[in-house]
Amino acid sequence: MGLVFCCGQPLSAQQHKTGLEEIIMRMLFLLIIVGISSAAMADLKSDEVAYYQNLADSPTIVSIQDGDWGDTAAWDPGRTPGYGDRVLVAHQVRLNGIHTDPVATIDITGEIYTNRKQKIELHFDTMLVNETGTLRMGDGNKGITQKQRLVVHDIDGGALDELSRAQGIINIGTVHLRGKRVKPYLGQRSAALTPVSG
Repeated sequence: MGLVFCCGQPLSAQQHKTGLEEIIMRMLFLLIIVGISSAAMADLKSDEVAYYQNLADSPTIVSIQDGDWGDTAAWDPGRTPGYGDRVLVAHQVRLNGIHTDPVATIDITGEIYTNRKQKIELHFDTMLVNETGTLRMGDGNKGITQKQRLVVHDIDGGALDELSRAQGIINIGTVHLRGKRVKPYLGQRSAALTPVSG
């Protein structure tokens, strides 16, 4: 086993073990918090759901047919979503390309999906995957093969969300994310047991 250094000083085996135990405890704590957060999201009360739906209400641009995010024919008015827009996606809209001009809200009552083989980037303040909505990145049993990013911005300094309860992706619908298969950082080794005689 190699030496582990902290601030230029080698750690003893006991210090290294204690450090690993601390990391494991922190990871377990985070898993518990994530579990509690997931359970809390599943138990959203109707007034909380209404709060998020009102936040994304009054769209400035609405999908009028299935199509690509970057296709003006898919939107009313006939332009693509831009900075500060409140977007309502009521159809199947495919994310295509890089869209770095952040929109304020995206309310998905239809579906947003990606081509798993295309580089994607979408910037926004708040995305609500509504009760009938679906966000799908990657398809079927195949994960994405290119870099695909959803980037959250605080574009309004908080005025959009007076209670500071939203920013990011809020899911009360369906989200399918299928990432690229990668090799695990930590692998497993199996050692053959050698019988001891004596």
